[in-house]
Amino acid sequence: MKRIPFDRAAAWTGITLALTGLLAACGGSGGGGSNPGDGAGGQDTLPRSLSEVPVATFDSAETVALLAPGSVYGSTVGMSAAGLSLFGALGNAEDSRVLSTQACSDGGQVVFLGRRDEDLHSPYNGGLFDVVTTDDRNCQEGDLTSPSGFAETNTEGERRIGYPVNADPVKADVFAAYELSGVSLEEPFSVTLRTESGSGLEWSRYWDGHVELRRGVGQDSLLGDGGGATRLYQVSRIRSGGNDGIGYDLQTGTGADDRFEMSFQAITDRPASEYREERYSGVFGLRFLDGDGQSIDGACPAGRYRVSTDGLTVDLARGENAEFLLFGDTQSIVSGALTMEDEAGNTAQVVYDGVDGSVTVTLNQGVAESFTYQALNDALLARCYSARR
Repeated sequence: MKRIPFDRAAAWTGITLALTGLLAACGGSGGGGSNPGDGAGGQDTLPRSLSEVPVATFDSAETVALLAPGSVYGSTVGMSAAGLSLFGALGNAEDSRVLSTQACSDGGQVVFLGRRDEDLHSPYNGGLFDVVTTDDRNCQEGDLTSPSGFAETNTEGERRIGYPVNADPVKADVFAAYELSGVSLEEPFSVTLRTESGSGLEWSRYWDGHVELRRGVGQDSLLGDGGGATRLYQVSRIRSGGNDGIGYDLQTGTGADDRFEMSFQAITDRPASEYREERYSGVFGLRFLDGDGQSIDGACPAGRYRVSTDGLTVDLARGENAEFLLFGDTQSIVSGALTMEDEAGNTAQVVYDGVDGSVTVTLNQGVAESFTYQALNDALLARCYSARR
């Protein structure tokens, strides 16, 4: 099979544009028509230094419904796959890896720090991994000041990417990978995308995770189309949609010894990214941010908790109201239920009904309360973004 040359500038732009859409879906409409920012517009860039999400308190069924993760594909495996560049023209692991220090097309450089075979104790592959370590130093690909420029991407920070020794994702039906992005919460890996339309993406992350991707049944299927899994500890700060977009902190797991576990399986012959069943368990945390990247205090729901599900059915072909600010592809969930527990021992059962367009919460085995998507959207705006209602 002919190996496809790797164009780093085009790759970063394409990957980051894809992530913008993916992350906008994870965090709601990314502003949508309601433009639910904090009312004054935010800083040009959010603070990059990260902190773990504090523990949650389930003080009401509404709080639980707003914090419930829904589909986690986009905030875990979806971001892993895009960040590792395992799809389409970028499926050639060797050609897409930085094996020497390189200048970036519009400033800065990617410094090659080393390469060695390591036992990463992967849950998906028992062999050694070929690990490459790099350091992006103010690396810029694309230039909005150029007459032909339509997007500009800046990256900063260290990454360690591991593939199984001698593995070829172009030919593999099942492929495992590992990513460690960032040195610490104080020194995360960061990527910023700006576009000529004013939209964009900011994503700072400390990311320590294993992933497995499987091809689907079609002849031209890609890795991940059939299903996959991840075990991931991440703390991410994300804003999509430009300065007025929604910003939030996201946490999965609590460390390398307590990673969030997720698996997914395609339904029928459609790609799993579009139609799938998800199963997951572990710590999940969410905190919404104001325009300056600070947590929104008061009534705005926030916090981390333990959650598990035996199965959520998600179909992205379902019609969605782009005006709604709902986390985790809520409107795409056909059916399924979650079990949640906060640190104080409060428990909740959350049931998604895609036919009725509702989320039902039973808190501490009490009386079940149901919320429509419209009601949840209105509640989140009222509790976190009242200036833009």
